[in-house]
Amino acid sequence: MWSYDTGTGWLGALVVAALAAALTLGIGQFLLVFVKPFWARTAIVVAFAGPAALAGYHAVHGVVKHAMPSEGWQIAFSILGAIVIATTTVLRIASTTAANQPRRGSVSNSPERTGWIGSTKA
Repeated sequence: MWSYDTGTGWLGALVVAALAAALTLGIGQFLLVFVKPFWARTAIVVAFAGPAALAGYHAVHGVVKHAMPSEGWQIAFSILGAIVIATTTVLRIASTTAANQPRRGSVSNSPERTGWIGSTKA
């Protein structure tokens, strides 16, 4: 809204929003790689999954209110949509973090560690 109100127009606002989203995601992934306490990592994941769940609820609710006459079913499907979107967000964040970290107990494949031919170890 700020960039749109300063006169950049809708295209400039989209560019600023995309840059802000990329920066936020980058900072979140950086923190998940370097922050070790479980409670802090959980707080970071919740900071991403919470807004995603809210957006998922409203996105699904916007669709089902036109497709279903029953308000109870609209809310039920909207809650299910929020759960699915939040779960997907948590899994995607966890998978990008897990891919960047070495596994515990893994052994390096370097020649010095494996004793391959040509190794400098005697």
